[in-house]
Amino acid sequence: MKYFFKKSSILIVLLLLLSVNYSYSNNLSKNQPDGWQLVYENNKDGKAVNSDIKQLIEAIKNGKEVRVVTLAGDNYTTAFNAENIWIKNGIVYIQNTQHISVKFKEDKLLVKKDAYHWYVILSSKGDRTMSRWSVGAHLSRGNNQDKVALRWFVK
Repeated sequence: MKYFFKKSSILIVLLLLLSVNYSYSNNLSKNQPDGWQLVYENNKDGKAVNSDIKQLIEAIKNGKEVRVVTLAGDNYTTAFNAENIWIKNGIVYIQNTQHISVKFKEDKLLVKKDAYHWYVILSSKGDRTMSRWSVGAHLSRGNNQDKVALRWFVK
């Protein structure tokens, strides 16, 4: 009987250890508590940072949602959900049109008084194209392009 309890205790401990290990590794694979997983990162010159564009392309081809985070320095970071996605010649492009102009005033984020719609296209090569249009009128407020480091998440 003593032998049985000793073996049973060892078995229970092993099962608990396996359960904890499985739960821990499962959480690591999600990468984010809400299910978003970092799959690709590029620097502002469009070079991959410890990642492979093929993983992002495969996720998109399998219907995953995409979110892109701009790494614009220490001042602020912006995240965009991809409304439209294109893949051409191994480059991923996303578009977001949901932004109204904002500004920071100390630690508050405010809508600008002379508000405009801000549309953005981002690419896995670090290209960012921005277009601004007046709210309530079909009047261009300008376009510009620059380069930015990006993190690409899928869910």
